Amino acid sequence: MRNDNKIPKNEEEILSYIDQSAEQLDEQRLAGLKELQDTQLVKEEVLQREKKRLETKHGETHPEVKNAENRLRYNKEMFVGLKKEIERASVKTESINKTSWRVHGRVFDSGGNPVKGVTVFLSDRNKKWIEILGSSCTNELGYYALTADEKIIARVAKDQPLFLSVSDKNKKLLYMATEPVMAVAGIIVYQDIYLNQEDCVTPPKDNKDYGINKPTETEIETERQKELDKAKEIEKQKELDKAKEIERQKDLDKVAELKKQKEIDAQREIEKQKKIADQKARNKNSGKK
Repeated sequence: MRNDNKIPKNEEEILSYIDQSAEQLDEQRLAGLKELQDTQLVKEEVLQREKKRLETKHGETHPEVKNAENRLRYNKEMFVGLKKEIERASVKTESINKTSWRVHGRVFDSGGNPVKGVTVFLSDRNKKWIEILGSSCTNELGYYALTADEKIIARVAKDQPLFLSVSDKNKKLLYMATEPVMAVAGIIVYQDIYLNQEDCVTPPKDNKDYGINKPTETEIETERQKELDKAKEIEKQKELDKAKEIERQKDLDKVAELKKQKEIDAQREIEKQKKIADQKARNKNSGKK
């Protein structure tokens, strides 16, 4: 990817070579995405003209017009996706040394718009902010970045799962990732976050600071009642299942009894027919005498 013919000789030169190559690939990808976006814009205009032509020729309800509308809709969705990819590819992050770690990305609302001014931080499984890893307040692009050097990484327990989290100005937890990231030296992780609210504050230092973790008495009672109702429903279902099993067993017993009775009746019929046959045979022998 580099223009010179210099061959990297040591680890530092190799890492520098890789970084430069990656940067050039990112630039080429960004240029390719922009070129594709320009193509989609031209295609949009062509499709709009074609749709108008078909409407004039066949009317708005004609199948060909509907097909044109579907192509326009698909093209628009693709354009929106391209725009997001271009914005993502345009995000530049400084390189880190082999002993540091970084997680960065952008925060979006449910409509896919960047969210400015929310606080992104890393928490443990108990939703507690791991303060030594810091926090990041998103800018107008919704961008955040958290970087840790080797000293900080060393202070985090080995294999400690870290969960990306977001809080608002009321110290309310807006988001917590379900899948963790791991702090690995020399690695840069890109992770976008999607939520609904805005505003930014310093993350709470312990669980007690989260308003979301402080249910009201009404909420506690509601949850307790839900659990009781659920337990009653489970118990009721068990009783129904038990009653069904009893009825099923009764049916099985009845079938078995009928089968047994049939076998008895069949055996009796066999014995009866045998007696009749024996009697006929005796009568026949008696007549001969």
